[in-house]
Amino acid sequence: MHSRHCFGLDSARLFAATLGLAAHVSCAELQVWTVTETRHVLRSELPGNQREARLAAARNEWVSFQILVRADEPMRGVSMKAGELRAPDGKGSGAIRWRFYREHQLHLETGTYRNADFKPDWYPDPLIPFEHPLAGEKLNDARFKAVPFDLSAGETHGFWVDFYVSSNAVAGEYRGACRITAEQDQVVEQTWTAPGQGGADSAWGDLYGAIDIWCPLFSLHRQESAAVRQALGETIWTYTALCQGEPTPWWHIDYPLLNYRVPTWMAWRCRMRGLLYWGGLSYWTNVDDSWQQAPYYAGNGAFQQGQKGILYNGEGSLVYPARAVGYDGIVPTIRLKALRDAVEDYDYLALLEHLGKAAEAEAIVKPLAESFSRWDRNPAAYESARARLAALILSSSSRGNTTPRR
Repeated sequence: MHSRHCFGLDSARLFAATLGLAAHVSCAELQVWTVTETRHVLRSELPGNQREARLAAARNEWVSFQILVRADEPMRGVSMKAGELRAPDGKGSGAIRWRFYREHQLHLETGTYRNADFKPDWYPDPLIPFEHPLAGEKLNDARFKAVPFDLSAGETHGFWVDFYVSSNAVAGEYRGACRITAEQDQVVEQTWTAPGQGGADSAWGDLYGAIDIWCPLFSLHRQESAAVRQALGETIWTYTALCQGEPTPWWHIDYPLLNYRVPTWMAWRCRMRGLLYWGGLSYWTNVDDSWQQAPYYAGNGAFQQGQKGILYNGEGSLVYPARAVGYDGIVPTIRLKALRDAVEDYDYLALLEHLGKAAEAEAIVKPLAESFSRWDRNPAAYESARARLAALILSSSSRGNTTPRR
């Protein structure tokens, strides 16, 4: 799995978007809050206090956050609608586009192998789109609809919000409004603001030939021996599967969502150029209906295929079949969204490397991602570090240092 994004290297192409979401709650029964960190919000989680979502993005980049709702009493027909974002001049602008999803939750009673922190709960994973991802049409005759939906008492449910900053976006502050309603005419109105920064030029997928590509498991990577191969012009990728070796950021529904984001930070430090994942992203074999039961892989005892009977929630699957939500194809998971954000983090780091700022970037990254077995578990630390990386890009560009160093 590899990606290449084309972000400009001159300061005119750099764009910073900071979106602030201020909630104005007109109904005390409906509680609404936001989460910008890369983490799961389970059904049992109590309301938070965060009323703003502050995000930074580059042109041609996606950023995302979650809006959570909870009520003490059942609420019918909960829905959400967003207005047009307003550009810095106050006019309507299509330069920043948003997509909305409702997070579909699946109950996990048994945790993935070696997950000592597992707790039974309802975990969000597949994302139900508000509209067809290509045609932009409303989805009808679906078994599961994004909105409206009925919110049960004492349960937390979430919306996933994606923003895409187009290549012609003008730096500045954007404003808009989001409105959450229920059939009882209970309303939450939320206003948006947005300034803008940072971009990158990824080196992922830089291949020399199959015989020259090494792809160790996270836990089997040894940088000393890898550096020898890299000095000979060979390329290093990496991958994860099951829960093998010493603990690394394993990829499963019930492990922290941050596990899907931090490996690219580790990969950049080791100058890896690719990330592999098996199974075509859609291993649903062991369940009859992946929208009712979380897909899983069970070990069969064969070599490198897991101990017999051992469970791995979400192993081999990063998408779900879309027919249940009204169209043929697939829908993404929040895990896939986190992985997308991870690749864009790598882009920031690759751009700084090209700008001759690898040492400065390394100083920011190393305390968080020292190795594949030692990393910071606090999602907020990565958001803070990412802002520092963006600031470093901007400062380097403003000083005229816009020519990449090879």
